[in-house]
Amino acid sequence: MRTDGALAIGVLGEVSASRDGKPIDLGGLKQRAVLALLVLAGGDVVPADRLVDSLWGEAQPRNGTGALHSYLSHLRKRLATH
Repeated sequence: MRTDGALAIGVLGEVSASRDGKPIDLGGLKQRAVLALLVLAGGDVVPADRLVDSLWGEAQPRNGTGALHSYLSHLRKRLATH
């Protein structure tokens, strides 16, 4: 584990993140799934509709895009350096 303030993200097993060896609370299952999908995209742009489809498939909530934006906002706050 790096100790220079770098963010470490694990996607094998449970999705996890840490900074300086300290775990970061990533929130719930869907929120962690969003992070995993973005990490696995390898820096490529992932359209919101593809993320929504990956998260819910045919059982999308009425406001899936709004929920996705909420997950992204929470992830940004949790992963931000202060």
